[in-house]
Amino acid sequence: MTTGSLSEIIRSALLTVDKGQLEAAQAIGLTTRQAYLRIVFPQALKAALPNLCNLVINIVKGTSLVFVMTIKDITAIARVEAAYGYQYFESYFVIFILYLIICGIIQVLFNLGERKLQFT
Repeated sequence: MTTGSLSEIIRSALLTVDKGQLEAAQAIGLTTRQAYLRIVFPQALKAALPNLCNLVINIVKGTSLVFVMTIKDITAIARVEAAYGYQYFESYFVIFILYLIICGIIQVLFNLGERKLQFT
């Protein structure tokens, strides 16, 4: 699921860049590689960042499901700790806050990246 989504994000971002941009870069003497690295990819990255942010946040939220495969994550640890004292609400509320913080940090980082690309 993730690789398919990622490939579609990249494909659609590359399609947002007009072919005239590549032709103009080649017309001024840039090689195809230079044109893609300096002209096409920065514009495509700018278009792809919001969707990439959503994908990363979905991956982080999906990590709560790995405890089914006996991999310890914060959800599994909270479930074990809650079982000791029957404090499920408190444990899951702490997980909720942790996921909010993690997703908030990811969102801020991607917003900073978007702002940086806005001026290029």
